[in-house]
Amino acid sequence: MATEKPRVRRFALEDLDQLDRDGAGLAKGCAEPRLLWLAVDVEELAFRGILQEGLLKCIVPEQVVYVNAFLFAIIHMSLISFFWLLPFAIWLGKVRMKEGTIWYGVVIHFLFNTTACLLEFRELGVL
Repeated sequence: MATEKPRVRRFALEDLDQLDRDGAGLAKGCAEPRLLWLAVDVEELAFRGILQEGLLKCIVPEQVVYVNAFLFAIIHMSLISFFWLLPFAIWLGKVRMKEGTIWYGVVIHFLFNTTACLLEFRELGVL
């Protein structure tokens, strides 16, 4: 008697709802790359674009990157994440100041978030 191979079930949108109920709130945003790109665009435009430019009018340029990075880390509302978001935001702010554009930060931020999502899916056993 031949044994049947188990069928591999494809990942479906219903699985995302289950992952969210199981505490994986990142799941829906990770599953749709356009959402990742949109979130990065909005954050980079807001923090490294509008806010950083506005801060340059109020405080000395040497402090702008650090104030902006602190605000970026705080807005994510996670004490644990604060300790890696702060240096990441400082780096993105310095890239913005050096290059004069937010687009390098957008690409770096997108790659960072994509990597985080892939690691999250791996940990959840989806990948």
